[in-house]
Amino acid sequence: MGGCRFVLAALPLWCAGQPLCTHDNTWRNCSYAVATMATRPALLEVALFLRTLRRFDASRRVYVASDTAVAAYVSRVANATAVPCLVKYENYSRVWMKKKRWGSMNVWTHLQLEKTTVMARALDDGAPGVLFADADIAWLAPLPPAGAGAVGVSPCLCRDRVEATYGAYNGGHVFARTKGVLDLWRSATSRSRYMEQAALEEVYAETAGAFHSGQDKRAKFPTSKAHISVVFHSFRLIFGRAIISRNGLEA
Repeated sequence: MGGCRFVLAALPLWCAGQPLCTHDNTWRNCSYAVATMATRPALLEVALFLRTLRRFDASRRVYVASDTAVAAYVSRVANATAVPCLVKYENYSRVWMKKKRWGSMNVWTHLQLEKTTVMARALDDGAPGVLFADADIAWLAPLPPAGAGAVGVSPCLCRDRVEATYGAYNGGHVFARTKGVLDLWRSATSRSRYMEQAALEEVYAETAGAFHSGQDKRAKFPTSKAHISVVFHSFRLIFGRAIISRNGLEA
């Protein structure tokens, strides 16, 4: 508990100097949507995700890739839309999905690519951009304006041997402004050494020239991810040429 109080007290220092989005999202580059994905075992996690986001921004549109149970919950949440693209995976175990192939990829990779399905739905509904974030995130501050570029990625900042296996960027924290980015992400996954996550290396390399404005814009997203221990992170997305940094406090 003491660690939680310390992190919350430190949070304003993380956000110092950054313009944060207002509740009505009238700041430039603030009107993007948020997307996540969850199945029944993650119901409590997605509930916390939505509750903490609403604590700072009740008006932002949120899209949730869902199975039947999560869709039923999301239907009762204001400004949240369930996208039931995970229903077809309900009867499969993770072990089975990693062994079974649908075409050139295993079923687990197909499930992970449903991130692009829920993000595309937000763009189809007119959102000028969409931030995908894993459902096991709790938001600790208002979201900042997004950068001007068409894609934002968050590096894992891991050891070289880890990045060589799993990829340089975090598949659980991605921003896109165009469906062209999502199409490229799907295509790159079929060539990826590690599912949709390592595919982000190709996406970022390609979009830096094809989709970006060429400006170096950063957006920092203060969040909490809690598993066995409590770990607090501030994710930074970059829109342009440089690589993002991610700061963290652990308790």
